[in-house]
Amino acid sequence: MVIDRKKLGQIVFADPEKLKRLEAIVHPELRQSINRCFDSAKKDDRAVIVIQHPLVFEMGDAEQYDRVIAVGCQPSTQMGRLLFIRHLDPTQAEQRVATQIPLLQKMSMADYVIWTNGLLAHTHCQTEAIWSHLLFLAGQAFAIQKGRNDQ
Repeated sequence: MVIDRKKLGQIVFADPEKLKRLEAIVHPELRQSINRCFDSAKKDDRAVIVIQHPLVFEMGDAEQYDRVIAVGCQPSTQMGRLLFIRHLDPTQAEQRVATQIPLLQKMSMADYVIWTNGLLAHTHCQTEAIWSHLLFLAGQAFAIQKGRNDQ
């Protein structure tokens, strides 16, 4: 079975009740899938797990993660991407943005922010810096845990 995501989006983002019904179906399954990732990673003390979770704040799931990275851009850039890359009409784009937590609020809730308004190379640099920091933190945590186990 193939779902026409564009058609589904037109339906649910135009009707808050239908969006809530869809979320009631999708969100529990998403959480189970993420929990399976965590369970499999527990086998490696040094595992760094990256979950792409676009609704982490909207679903209230941010507290279950050690670190959260928000990705953002200027509202005009976001609208342009929805219109020209995702091929939504202006009303559909506005409906989708309206269901999200405001960008400044997301940024204040995140541990890291990747700003995607500029060149792709700049986005890569930000991503690499954050990744390096996360690996450093994971290494520190592993060293502390190893030290406790050695005592």
